[in-house]
Amino acid sequence: MLINEKSIFEAYENNFKALNAEDDDIIIFCHDDIDIIMSPEEFKAEIIRATGVKNAGFVGPAGAAKLSKQCVWWQPENKLRGFVFHGPSRHEMYPTYYGRLSAKVLVLDGVFLAVKAKVLNTISMKKPAQFKGEWYFYDLELTLRSYESGFDNWVAPILLRHESEGQLVGRDSWHQNRVVFSNSHMFPMEIRD
Repeated sequence: MLINEKSIFEAYENNFKALNAEDDDIIIFCHDDIDIIMSPEEFKAEIIRATGVKNAGFVGPAGAAKLSKQCVWWQPENKLRGFVFHGPSRHEMYPTYYGRLSAKVLVLDGVFLAVKAKVLNTISMKKPAQFKGEWYFYDLELTLRSYESGFDNWVAPILLRHESEGQLVGRDSWHQNRVVFSNSHMFPMEIRD
């Protein structure tokens, strides 16, 4: 939960530490405006299957196998993968199809991330000191750390509806963190095969 936290990095790290999770425990980080639209049994089976893949890092419904210097993961040139519904309700949702539904990716969108505790115990969950905003680019930063630590991030057919469309108008800290993130890594970057 994000109550009384200074940043999403801090919230995720503090909540993870409070769990005292064992290495094979599956941790889920997600937005509060999602609706899982598959049965609980299908959802559980898919999360267990996807995080159980050999060398699995983070798993989510949408991501990119490549990242350009602009670091806007959803741009088509980034070899998009996955699928998410968007909209205010199940009756008003529309599909956002990014590409293959089960594939390795470099980075994942933070709408939903599943990961085993052993990955989180391997990577740093700290917010980069250079980040100006507290709430943006956590997803690309954490999933790229996983990749750079030798794990394979995956998109998986996790069917969900995201109420928000991710509007960035007026979100200066998103743009500031994007520049910092871009300058902190060697882009363009693409997954290893």
